[in-house]
Amino acid sequence: MLFRAYRKRKALERYQTELGQQLRGTYGERAHYEANSVAATARFYGFNDAFLCYALAMYADRESFDAYHAERGEACSYDRLWYELNTNVSVSDGSMNLSAMVAASSHEESAIDVGDAFAGSYDSPGISFDFGD
Repeated sequence: MLFRAYRKRKALERYQTELGQQLRGTYGERAHYEANSVAATARFYGFNDAFLCYALAMYADRESFDAYHAERGEACSYDRLWYELNTNVSVSDGSMNLSAMVAASSHEESAIDVGDAFAGSYDSPGISFDFGD
C-alpha cells in the first residue's frame, strides 16, 4: 500500500512536469488535449500508465475524458480525479505549492477561488509553509 502511494505520487509528479512538456512539444500549447493524445503520448514516452486517469484529468477536457472512458467501458470520474488533484498539495523543500499543480494541469478555469484562505505563512519546527500574500 505504501509503495503504491509512492508510485502514484511519482507518476503524478512526472505527469505534471514531463508529460506536460511532451504534450506541448508534440501538439503545441493548448488549454486541453484530446484524451487519446494524452494517453498515446504517455505510453510512447514510457510514463507509468497505472495512474493514467489522472493524466487524462490533468490535460484533457471533460468531454474528451468521458468519451475516452466510455469507449473502453471504464467508469472513471473526472470530478473525483480533478478534486483529488486539486486538494493534494505538494510539499517540496519546505514550501507548499498548490497553485503549481493547478497551473500545470491547464485547468485554471476550474480551480476554486479560496480568496485569502491560504495567504501568509505558517512555521512549525522543521517545516515552513509560505502561502504567498
